[in-house]
Amino acid sequence: MHPDVLTMFSHKVHFFHTALIDWRDMIGIESNILNLCQREGL
Repeated sequence: MHPDVLTMFSHKVHFFHTALIDWRDMIGIESNILNLCQREGL
């Protein structure tokens, strides 16, 4: 494998990994807000 291709590939993997974590965090935040609203009776 060419070094540049490997570097590009690892950057892509890193990007998708961080994007996945962000997405998961956002889902967690949304469900927390929903739980809060239900508890407050909104």
